Amino acid sequence: MATKRRETEYGTIAETEHGIIEIISPEVRLGRKQTEEEIQAILDRIARVNYKIAKRLYKEGKLEIKK
Repeated sequence: MATKRRETEYGTIAETEHGIIEIISPEVRLGRKQTEEEIQAILDRIARVNYKIAKRLYKEGKLEIKK
């Protein structure tokens, strides 16, 4: 998954081919800065959810895959 990331005053904005994701500032939730591994793990979980949604829509005939 190709992502572009940029930092804001509130957290990290990650732009993927599927959308824009805002990861809330770790100082707000954790009291520390998130590591690159933690950020990548969040993006990986989102990608898995997107895959499951696409798979379900395809099985229901609501999503066409062009080959």
